[in-house]
Amino acid sequence: MSCSVDKTEIPATWYSGYKMPQLLEKNIEAKSIDDIKLLVNSKWYTEFTIVNPAAPDTKYTVNTCSSIPDGNIQKLYTIPERSNSAFMDITAMCQATSYILKGKASTQTFLNNLVFDKSLPDKLPKRIAMVTSVTEYRKLFNDKNIKYWSQVLEITGIDINGAGHATYQTNGGAQELELVAKGDFNGDKIEDILLTSRDSVEDGSYSATRLFMFTKLSNDGDIIFLQ
Repeated sequence: MSCSVDKTEIPATWYSGYKMPQLLEKNIEAKSIDDIKLLVNSKWYTEFTIVNPAAPDTKYTVNTCSSIPDGNIQKLYTIPERSNSAFMDITAMCQATSYILKGKASTQTFLNNLVFDKSLPDKLPKRIAMVTSVTEYRKLFNDKNIKYWSQVLEITGIDINGAGHATYQTNGGAQELELVAKGDFNGDKIEDILLTSRDSVEDGSYSATRLFMFTKLSNDGDIIFLQ
């Protein structure tokens, strides 16, 4: 197994896909970890009323990352429902903020050659594919013969929006992928990446923002879904 090792530790870094500063009531430029710490308690551009399905009679008003109740963010939903898309966009960035703050320096990376181009769907795990049906998602997850994104959806076109940012068209929808951050987010000293997928469908109201953590353990190995 070939191994890429850097003698100097690689600090966690964030990129243009880290949108938290732009989602605040007052913009805070994120130039350092100290700036990132400020974002946890900084007010968003709007507030949301949310409900946890586990306690549907209890409503919360949230307007900062620190005000979100503990638990699985993905299960929370907004009232009214039409604001759910904006809430998902913000909570994805809150999760990214948490990962960046807890991230450690990495000493190895096998992700240097990851390019957001037409080959990416053949490299990323199937978990990133936009599947709007819970039944289909469970079927996909249990199918061991399907490994990659391109095996789930046919990519009909691609728009390169810049380094680490591209939109992939599928039959009936699109996924906009953007690099958010790099660093060691799981404590094994090997570099991981955070990226978002902003999903939408043609002629429909469905939209979602999802945050993913991936890693790669060798030059010749597959990209692995972590969270």
